Amino acid sequence: MGFREVFISGNSFVYIVGLALFYAWNLTDIYAQPITGATSGVETIVWIPTLVSSLCNVLGYIAIAVFLFRTKRLKFIALAASFVAGACCVLAFFLSVGLPAYGEEALLAYRGISRVCAACVIVMWGSEFSALGPLRITAYTLASFLVACVAYLAVDATAGFLRVVLIALLLPASMALLFRVKRFEAAPQKPPLSNGLRSFVSQTWRVLLVFYLFGVVTWIVILNSQAKLGYGEPLGMFVALGSFLIVALLLGTSLVLRSTFSLSYIYKLVFPVVMIGVGLIIAFSFERSIGPALVSVGYTCFDLFCFVMIADASGKTSVNPIRAFGWCRAVESGVPLFALGIIFAAQSVLNIEENILIYMFVIACIVVLAASFLLEKKGIFERDHLNPDIDYPRAEVIVFARQCEKAIEDYSLSMREAEVLSLLVRGRSVPHIAERLYIARSTVKTHITRIYQKLGVDSRQEMIDVIESIEVPSPSQDAFGDHRE
Repeated sequence: MGFREVFISGNSFVYIVGLALFYAWNLTDIYAQPITGATSGVETIVWIPTLVSSLCNVLGYIAIAVFLFRTKRLKFIALAASFVAGACCVLAFFLSVGLPAYGEEALLAYRGISRVCAACVIVMWGSEFSALGPLRITAYTLASFLVACVAYLAVDATAGFLRVVLIALLLPASMALLFRVKRFEAAPQKPPLSNGLRSFVSQTWRVLLVFYLFGVVTWIVILNSQAKLGYGEPLGMFVALGSFLIVALLLGTSLVLRSTFSLSYIYKLVFPVVMIGVGLIIAFSFERSIGPALVSVGYTCFDLFCFVMIADASGKTSVNPIRAFGWCRAVESGVPLFALGIIFAAQSVLNIEENILIYMFVIACIVVLAASFLLEKKGIFERDHLNPDIDYPRAEVIVFARQCEKAIEDYSLSMREAEVLSLLVRGRSVPHIAERLYIARSTVKTHITRIYQKLGVDSRQEMIDVIESIEVPSPSQDAFGDHRE
């Protein structure tokens, strides 16, 4: 899959722009100025809105994971929620202008309601992405964030009612594009739920734990920088530009190498960025915005990687992707609440300055992550290590043949569907397959449709991506690791 297929094919555009609109809204909600101007103090500007929005965010994700995942109309609920968020944005603006005394209350109400609504939107997008292959998840997500950074900068450059309207339209437009995604309704058959759950947890727990460590440091930095520098400082602009550069580099590398993230070790990229940012904060306190910006860049990229991780892990297991995103995003959204608790305990109970807390958590991050850096040799991208004793063109053919056999078994393809599959993956056309198997062309098309439905794809390339994601023993294991007497 190259640049052309990622950016030009119709379905790719829907995935990329649809998710980008959500991330643009998310960046605006965190880093841009409040839509209401009536504020009376630092705590009102920063801490109380953060507390309200984070708490509502967590509760929204939990509600989805516990109750709403059961309904078949969750997509329509998310669509309605996106319009509610947009309406609340416009209403809060008019309240702040017409009734300035209620500006703060309008801001809090908007923050809380919009976060609950946004939870529905990102969960639905996560569910859609989980049906893609690993390489498509990686490429589409990175590409979407590049578009989101540009959209955020465009919105942030506006002011007044125009700005409010643009923010209000982001979530509804995102959901409108989600309805344009063309997918077969049949979901791929997967392993039993118990095995799938254990596999999902094993693939995600380490990243979520590290995310919490980074997240607490980052949110202490964000809250202090917004309190001391104010929303007027270009923190959001620095975050958008820095994240754009890193994500663009990763997208290019991923497409050139045709590789996906080694998700358990993606923090190897984020860790240095966060540490440089913290170092600048230590050197200049919060008198410069570049330090907080670098920390925020690392955290923003890490949040993006978590989306890729959850989508990929739920796609490879039997875990319901809606529940998976609900619970995992609830864990992620609880980070600001924990950071606020640490700040409150430090100031009111222990009388410790926030900077000391940052140093403490930085030491904790170093201790936890240093072991992984020293003990693990894996890189950011997953690529096979070449062995000169193996004939790799032949080895790849053997592996792909085994993956096809495993796909036939795992997805319960009939004998005729297996025959069609074997010809389809070799690039044979419908007329050729019909002539080869002595069946009508319409019958071949019917078999292809059923194969796509069972694998949960809508194109030949996506089918191949699914097959290539199946884990099977490699020829190197046969040759060197599996000979036992």
